[in-house]
Amino acid sequence: MNRFRVSKFRHTEARPPRREDKQLRIFDPRTKPRASQSTQAHENSRDSRLAWMGTWEHLVSTGFNQMREREVKLWDTRFFSSALASLTLDTSLGCLVPLLDPDSGLLVLAGKGERQLYCYEVVPQQPALSPVTQCVLESVLRGAALVPRQALAVMSCEVLR
Repeated sequence: MNRFRVSKFRHTEARPPRREDKQLRIFDPRTKPRASQSTQAHENSRDSRLAWMGTWEHLVSTGFNQMREREVKLWDTRFFSSALASLTLDTSLGCLVPLLDPDSGLLVLAGKGERQLYCYEVVPQQPALSPVTQCVLESVLRGAALVPRQALAVMSCEVLR
């Protein structure tokens, strides 16, 4: 069963690929009810997730390639035919959830039932996905979310929690 997740930003929403056609779609409800843009995101029809970059133009998707390896792609909605940057991670069954802090450009990838968190710096201007760190957790991850900026201990140099 393919879960249906919608990522919204301003007046535009992006929908992850469906099993049938594997197309990543961008909708602008102000213009028309059909998809304004679409492209093949990930080669495998397994579950995919999306996150907007905090700017109008960029989004990040996670999914699987044909070899069932997990991959992360950076997209520019103005040039939607191919990904700006692509990164293949590992082979695992769980889909990665992208948690993005648009202010710092840090992307945290969390997988339900796993003991690792992947952290990358996303730079759309270069375009690149640069590895920052990999955290190994003591227990299995059941869910993940980012804490709002107001709750961080900035004086202790805390960037994300």
